[in-house]
Amino acid sequence: MYDPKHLEALEHAGPLEQLETFIISEAARLQAARDFLTEALPIIGNITACNEVFESAARPDLFLTVPAKMMDVTDPLVVTEVCNNFMPNFEINTGTRKIEKTDSLGSAHTEYEVIPITESELEALIHDTQIPHNKRFLDPKYNSHASKPAFVRMFMLFPDFTKRLVLDFSQQGYGKLFMRYQPELFAAYQVMARLVDENDEYVVRDGEVDDWYLCR
Repeated sequence: MYDPKHLEALEHAGPLEQLETFIISEAARLQAARDFLTEALPIIGNITACNEVFESAARPDLFLTVPAKMMDVTDPLVVTEVCNNFMPNFEINTGTRKIEKTDSLGSAHTEYEVIPITESELEALIHDTQIPHNKRFLDPKYNSHASKPAFVRMFMLFPDFTKRLVLDFSQQGYGKLFMRYQPELFAAYQVMARLVDENDEYVVRDGEVDDWYLCR
């Protein structure tokens, strides 16, 4: 996925080498997304095997019992257009910090920047099931995909892919990456859409499955 060192190396190359390197890099990313989906689809197609993974992790709350039908997304190129908050919800921040800056006229001012989640914090967040209900929307877990059981299921089944996607979006900001990450986002949507259960909170509204649940 995103590699800052790769971009730094391109700065010192000629235009032809820059283009060739980019093409090779993008081809590798596309293949990786394909390989992930090739591996993932048969696994998530076996509900019994998935539930065995959740049981071994002592997470019976993640058991799939009645899979819910989510909105179909059939084109990787439109996933960033039709899925609304599906993309930014991969960005998880743990707070903000003050930065004192001085402008070109010498005037001092304060800016705030978000603090991206770390890998260890992400692991802890996923496994923390004890956050009080009345405080959940004050916690970063509940302003991201981490609040959705489907995301946690994907994390449990495919930790490497899921962690990399979250860390890339959190550290770089989804606004910089979402257009380049269409293949990864498409793959993630296909997996998460198959890991939603009708018994998950907020999936059923007014007696009907909310097929836009993942995009809210």
